[in-house]
Formats: sequence, C-alpha cells, structure tokens
Amino acid sequence: MQGVDVNRIDDRAGRNASTALMAACEFSVEGGEGVRMVVNLLLEREGVRVNMRNAGGVTALMCAAGAGNIGLCKTLIKREADRNAKDQRGWNASNFAKNGIDGRGWGEKKEGGKGRAGMGNYLKFCMV
Repeated sequence: MQGVDVNRIDDRAGRNASTALMAACEFSVEGGEGVRMVVNLLLEREGVRVNMRNAGGVTALMCAAGAGNIGLCKTLIKREADRNAKDQRGWNASNFAKNGIDGRGWGEKKEGGKGRAGMGNYLKFCMV
C-alpha cells in the first residue's frame, strides 16, 4: 500500500514467477483469514490487473481454482477475470479446479486431514 507496483511479477521463480495476487490466490485456502485479507487489499488497489499471466501463462483465477477456493473464483470473475484464458499446457481455470494447482489431483489428504474432491470443485466452478 506504500507505492509498490501491485502488478509486478517476482521473476526469481522462473516459469512459476507470480504477482502478489497470484501467490495470494494460490494459498488462499491454506493461508486462512490473513491471506484472504491480502487478496481483498490487492483487489482494491487501483490498476490491479486480474488477468496478468506468469511465464507459464497462469492467471490469478487459475491459482484460486487450483486451490479450490470457489468463492474467490466468483470474486475474480466479477472483477472480469477471463474464465477461458489458457496456460502453456492449454489448461483453463476449470482444469485447475478439477486437477489442483500442481496438476496431480486432489486425491491425497491435505494438511489437517482435509481431502478435497476435484470433481466437486470442478462442478462448483462450472456453476459460477
């Protein structure tokens, strides 16, 4: 909030380099209320570009869908996030909702013993 470029990509991570919004969307479920607050602050910034892509073609909407955060997906779509944008693999946000952020699916249990059903996330995303 002190004059930082909200659309700057941190290029230290190579192909996975992301904007602050992309990173916050990716960790929006595991990060709890603090990360959700960061996402909201970033979305309030004038000039934020919700359709920015990293070197792999991934957008904030894809990150939110891959994290299984359907509520955040709705928020980003209301902010004109492109549902049909594709990354370098040809995946769009619905593919991320189904397969997770890393493409390995949702079969394994996540921290805290919580499992996520990829098909459920996919169907919820399609209803947005």
